[in-house]
Amino acid sequence: MKLRRTIAEWMTEKGIRKEKLAADMQVSVPTIYNWINKPERITFEKGKRIADALGVELDEIIFLP
Repeated sequence: MKLRRTIAEWMTEKGIRKEKLAADMQVSVPTIYNWINKPERITFEKGKRIADALGVELDEIIFLP
């Protein structure tokens, strides 16, 4: 069974700051805050990009409020 975590938990686990994730994904820091606070609004495509940027599989991220 894979370990599932929220975006914020994966960021903490990987030592990735919001600014770095934003830069890696070419989005603004407020966009990262929105994704963390409202993960249920993330599209599949954006979720895949987030997973890739975090170095995890898409199904390892919890996209629930």
